[in-house]
Amino acid sequence: MNIEELNKIAIATREKQSGKNQRICVCAGASCMSSGSQGVIDSTKAPATVGDFRRVPGRSHVPVVASLEEALTLGERPDALLIGIAPTGGRLPDVWRRTLLRAIEAGLDIISGLHTFLADDPELVAAAVDAGVTLHDVRRPSGDKVTAVGRAHLPGRKVVLAVGTDCAIGKMSVMLELRDAARRAGDSAAFVATGQTGIIIEGWGAPVDAVVSDFVNGTVEGIVARAEESGAPRPGDRENRFPSEITKMSPF
Repeated sequence: MNIEELNKIAIATREKQSGKNQRICVCAGASCMSSGSQGVIDSTKAPATVGDFRRVPGRSHVPVVASLEEALTLGERPDALLIGIAPTGGRLPDVWRRTLLRAIEAGLDIISGLHTFLADDPELVAAAVDAGVTLHDVRRPSGDKVTAVGRAHLPGRKVVLAVGTDCAIGKMSVMLELRDAARRAGDSAAFVATGQTGIIIEGWGAPVDAVVSDFVNGTVEGIVARAEESGAPRPGDRENRFPSEITKMSPF
């Protein structure tokens, strides 16, 4: 299934395994809630709702459950599992393998923003093929290796750049709010995602921390140009979206 067709997603942050709470990271699920989020899996917070920890307009009612098995019994069964953690180095913790294999067996696509590419893992690929599901590695760059050419912005177009001295300090959230405010004011505006969470939210962009440094400038120039010309890629336009094929793909 293409990722833009997934609309019922369970976000996994921690799950209880082997009788112990696997404390992988702090809860990250609420920060990437979307209109399709059906539940957050966090064994250290359940039972609860997202609204018990953070105000997320329209999604505060989303349940927090302790396990994948509980998520599979929610009113609307999820069709995908989003790996909602950000471990050091973007590596997939070994303790997650059993959960991913169970999710695949249950017929769920897997969405990952890690540097560990699921589609490079023979065991996960074989299981996904057998189950007829897709592994979505949103942090795998795709496209041409290009450097910037000094392209001029289109007439009347303005670009707002968010920079910060650390991660998770609100750069993306501010940009999304500015985009929404501009649209409410009647302006044409687009958010250009340069990280995995933004790509998951918007469905397109480029994971610049996974792009060879020589080509970061050209990659960003290209996606900014695309946003200027079209506002944002059209839903279903696979050329403009991140790769999600299950087969092993070549690096950027």
